[in-house]
Amino acid sequence: MLPRPVTRLRHLIAAVLAGVSVQATPGQYCRFGHATGEVDFCLGVLTHRNSSTSGHDIYLSLSITRDTEVGWTAVGTGSLMAGALMFVMYGDPDEKTPPVLSVRTVQGHQQPRLIRQSDMGGADLRVLQAQWMHTTPSAQHEQYALSASYRPQSARFSIVCYSCEHWPGTPITPDASSQPWIWAWNDQQRFPVYSFDAELDMHVHSAGHGGWGRFYMNMAETLTRPGSYLPSFPPLRPMVSHVGASDTPIGAAGVLAAADGFWRKVLATSPQQRAHGILMASSILALFPAGVLALRSGSPRAFMYHWLLQSLAVTFMLVGAGLGILLVRGHGHGGGGDHHGSVSESSNGAAGHHDHRKRHDESSPAAATMFIAHQWIGGALVGCILLQVVLGWWHHVIFVRIRARSWVSHAHIWLGRTSIIGGCANLLIGMALASYSPISIETAGVCIVLEALGVAYWIKRKRSS
Repeated sequence: MLPRPVTRLRHLIAAVLAGVSVQATPGQYCRFGHATGEVDFCLGVLTHRNSSTSGHDIYLSLSITRDTEVGWTAVGTGSLMAGALMFVMYGDPDEKTPPVLSVRTVQGHQQPRLIRQSDMGGADLRVLQAQWMHTTPSAQHEQYALSASYRPQSARFSIVCYSCEHWPGTPITPDASSQPWIWAWNDQQRFPVYSFDAELDMHVHSAGHGGWGRFYMNMAETLTRPGSYLPSFPPLRPMVSHVGASDTPIGAAGVLAAADGFWRKVLATSPQQRAHGILMASSILALFPAGVLALRSGSPRAFMYHWLLQSLAVTFMLVGAGLGILLVRGHGHGGGGDHHGSVSESSNGAAGHHDHRKRHDESSPAAATMFIAHQWIGGALVGCILLQVVLGWWHHVIFVRIRARSWVSHAHIWLGRTSIIGGCANLLIGMALASYSPISIETAGVCIVLEALGVAYWIKRKRSS
């Protein structure tokens, strides 16, 4: 028999381990932008394994700080608007009525609509708290339930999503290490009536600190197990921006989730927009560089491969440019707007596609400037490529006669390099206008640089061999 002290120690260790097995770390993601006129919200997440239903209940604490009655703020599940479970908040902090939390979803390029019970699949949703709380900028979400007689105020909500993994839209995975979420806001819209089904204006366009963004939550860390306690709402920690959350995908699973989100984003765009992007990207990133490599390959048929690939690239670019012109005309003259937005009409509450009646230039001068630049660069590229065709033919005629390069040859080479660089830059601008996530744009930029280095290295080796 073990001595009594050893027995007690074993019992103590067992109790601690038992407690650890049912404890979880509530996840938290916050953006403290109120002092600088940017979005300001805080989301706490705790997931409970329900022994009665065998489902996973997600407990959410949501706080949104504001000192005006205009605009709205939204948070949703998933990496884009389509299929997301969205929580859209608006209201007047000076009124005695509680803030409005409108729970919405949408399937595509439409105004997000209120959730119906039939939309929930096997899940169920309850909003258990909706009230204004006073907060001071220095406390940053350390709230006090005082009268709404002075500002700023925080709209505070407590939400439960029962058996949330059964939501039929964008997957909600209770044990995911990198569950994507989206947020968006608008700081200009005035509501004539604060109804739950109020129509929403588009969010601020810019990603990141602007009008929308994505973040990722380690849901596995927030997951509890059934035990001798009752689940509760996660407390929002003052002055803490991230706990088990990140602005970028978490771990290998996060990278896969980001890739899945990118693919969903591609599929969610209109066929014309998708064709425009694919044709332009294929010509700039694949066919034109392949034509250069073919010419330098040393093959007896190098020239034939070169002009075949370049001809195909020019065809792709002209068709893609034509689709771009049709898209602009189809959605109003593009002196500025962009119909590409995947994170949309604020109505989407969090992120997704905006209503085609709205254009980014209607609410964002920066987006208008980007779209004008996208059009002008695209038009210049088409002109350069057509000139390239003429220069290429002229270079060939002269080279066959004198068997040496001329100024036409160098003009052809450098105009081609400049066109590819400009095309790559315009591709990234187009992705930004289409509301691809910052990590998608950054990844595309890295791939472009790596491709350029690879082509340059290959050409250098060919010259030296």
